[in-house]
Amino acid sequence: KWLSDSGMMIPSHATLYLTPVNMSKYVTENFRFWENAYGYDFSPIQTISMMSTLQQPVIECIEPKQCMSDPEIVHEFDLLTTKVEDLKSIQNNLTFKMTKTGLVHGFAAWFDVYFGSPTVSIPPSVSGQDLPRVHLVTLSTSPMVEATHWKQTIVFIPVSASVDEEDSLSCVLELTQDTSNPRLYNISIEMLDDQSGSEEDEEDEEDVSDHPLPCDCGSAKCLLISALMQKYDEEQTALELEAEEMDACAATEAARNMDLVENSGTHSVNGNIKE
Repeated sequence: KWLSDSGMMIPSHATLYLTPVNMSKYVTENFRFWENAYGYDFSPIQTISMMSTLQQPVIECIEPKQCMSDPEIVHEFDLLTTKVEDLKSIQNNLTFKMTKTGLVHGFAAWFDVYFGSPTVSIPPSVSGQDLPRVHLVTLSTSPMVEATHWKQTIVFIPVSASVDEEDSLSCVLELTQDTSNPRLYNISIEMLDDQSGSEEDEEDEEDVSDHPLPCDCGSAKCLLISALMQKYDEEQTALELEAEEMDACAATEAARNMDLVENSGTHSVNGNIKE
C-alpha cells in the first residue's frame, strides 16, 4: 500500500508445495506406544489419539526418504502484486506420481520464499535445489534441506493408502483463511479416484482386505481396526463381568430371602410348642 513504484518487496516471491508422505515411524511412536506404555496397556487411548491427530495438522520435521513422490506446486505468489483477497481461499487439483512403493499416511506441506529484485524471475526448480545466488536468495523449509523452526506441516488422511512406484495419486487441496484469525488456515484434502484405475487398484483393495484381523502391519487403517476390536472386546468383557456380578447378587439375595423364610417358620413352630 505504501510502497513506491521503485520500491522492492522483501521477500519478493513465495511458493507453497505439497507431497504425499510415509509416516510409519510417527504412527509407531505415537499410536502403537499406547499398547505398552512403560509396561502398562493404554490401548483405549490409542483410538482417541488417532482421532485427535486426524482432526488437525501435525508440525514435524520429516526426512527426504519419507516423501513418496516429487512435490507439486500448490500456489506461487508474487508478493508485490498479491492482494489480501487472493489469500482468503486457495484451491488446487494435484496429481502425484509415486517414486517408490509403500504406504501413504498423509501429505506434507512447506513453503519457499525468495529474496531478489523485482526484475529477477524465479527460475524453474524442484523445491530444495540450489537457485542462482547472484540475484536470488532462497529461504526453504523443504525436507530436502537443513531443518528450520517452521518444519513441515503434515495432514493425515483417515485411511493410509498402499501405493506402488509409478502409481498416480490425485487430490484436491483447499486452504481457507480462518475467520477469527487470518494467520490460520483451515486445510481440506479430498482424495480423488484414479480414473485410469482399474485392475491394479482393485488388487490393492483386495490386498488390504486380506490383512488378518487384528493386523499389526502398522497402517493407520489396521491400527484403527485393531483399536476398535480391542475396545469392543473390553466392553464385552465388562458387560460379562457386570452380568456375572448381577447374577451373583441375585443369587445372594435369593439365598438371603430363603434364610429369612426358614427362620420365620422355625420361630412359629417353637412358639407353638411352648404354648
